[in-house]
Formats: sequence, C-alpha cells, structure tokens
Amino acid sequence: MSDPRTRSSVVAAALCGWLSSLCACAPALEAGEVSQARDVIATMSWESVLLRGNHSLRLDSTRRSLYDLAHDPGELRPIHDENPALTDRLSEALRRELRSQLQTFAAFSDSQDRQVAIAPEELAELRALGYVDAQEPR
Repeated sequence: MSDPRTRSSVVAAALCGWLSSLCACAPALEAGEVSQARDVIATMSWESVLLRGNHSLRLDSTRRSLYDLAHDPGELRPIHDENPALTDRLSEALRRELRSQLQTFAAFSDSQDRQVAIAPEELAELRALGYVDAQEPR
C-alpha cells in the first residue's frame, strides 16, 4: 500500500499548481483583460468554474451561470439566457475536463503501490506552506 503522506503530497502539489495558474491570471481578471491562452478550471465542493477568454462559467448541481468578465468583472449580471449556445459549449467543455480529472484521480487512487518522487525543494516549499507534515516519511 502506498504511503498516505506521499499521496497527500501529490494532491497538495496538484493544488499548488492549480493555485499558481489561477493567481497568474488574477491581474488580468482585475483589469478586465482576460485572454489566457488556455482554460482555467477551478473546482470547489459546491461548484466548478471555467474561465475561457472573457467568460466565466459557474456550474453547480442545479444551475449554470455565464458571465462576461470584460463588462462584468464582479459577476453580478449573468448572461446565460442571452447566450445559450455559448453556455452549452462551455458547460460541455467543463464537464469533459471534470470527467478527465476524475478518471485521472481514480487511476491514481487505484494504484496502491505507486510512488511519486517530489523534488526536495518542492517538498520543502509544501512543508513551509503547511501542506505536508514536517516529519520525513519513513
């Protein structure tokens, strides 16, 4: 069986990568100049968000909300009713990515003896941020 601390380290490393991607686009979001070259996807327990171009799609278990970040950076006025085709297209892209992430996570979770090497400097950074116990794995 794999060491749970190693698994936690990998999940924490993935989370750090996602946070880094999100933080990298924060200045553009604030300035209303969102034109990232790739989608940014955030998943919380209550909703998933897809940022593509100037649009933000929020998807939870009961509804979809689409916003135009160039004209509404505070996401106060949803535009999904006026843009059903775009809402459908972004919803499908988000669902497809979420399915892919779930499959990847399931494949990783099913491999009981898989070990992942993390560079010492990355492990030190994760420890400093509190994502990994200070104690070395045995």
